[in-house]
Amino acid sequence: MKFPHRVRSGGRRYPLWEVLALVVCAVVAGSRTFTAIVEWAADAARYRPVTGSQSVPTLATIHRVCTTIDGEALDAAVTSWVGERIASRAVAIDGKEVRGAKNCRRRVNTDP
Repeated sequence: MKFPHRVRSGGRRYPLWEVLALVVCAVVAGSRTFTAIVEWAADAARYRPVTGSQSVPTLATIHRVCTTIDGEALDAAVTSWVGERIASRAVAIDGKEVRGAKNCRRRVNTDP
């Protein structure tokens, strides 16, 4: 998956996909700010490495990647990548099937 992004010289290097994957995981886990994303990554790294370099990107790195990346190009690349892998199948990630709302079945308790 390739799309345009700006790279700065100096400092530790992280593959772009690692930073984006980390951001996605943190947001799915509930992080809503750059600081919360870095805190989530630091917490997650205590249990399992979140990057190949065994370190966590800094707040500045997360902020720079998220604010300089071309969102439309990223969306097109991810959409294309997912489309190639799922062919014509639909993928639901909102939990309706688990809760039984899809076919008006009995609700399954998914609350913690």
